[in-house]
Amino acid sequence: MNVRQIECYSLRLLLINLKGATSFENLRTVNQVVFPTFEVAAIALNLLEDDSAWEKVMEEATAFEMPVQLRQLFVDICLYCNPTDALHLFELTI
Repeated sequence: MNVRQIECYSLRLLLINLKGATSFENLRTVNQVVFPTFEVAAIALNLLEDDSAWEKVMEEATAFEMPVQLRQLFVDICLYCNPTDALHLFELTI
């Protein structure tokens, strides 16, 4: 999934869950805060999860796992947990 697909999916979530929206800016507004993307707005409304749990898992694993196990953990997270930004998650473990 690329960034454009995530934005489209997030926009769809916002359109389904927010009634009476009058503009794209209105869709990105949560508690009087205008977010830069639909994805961040969906995360703020708890319609979409962020990767903080997976970031914490990888951070903890880097303290005691060998590189082979870290790579396998990363692959498992990508295959079974669908992180929203796998590249960012990978870069955190380097």
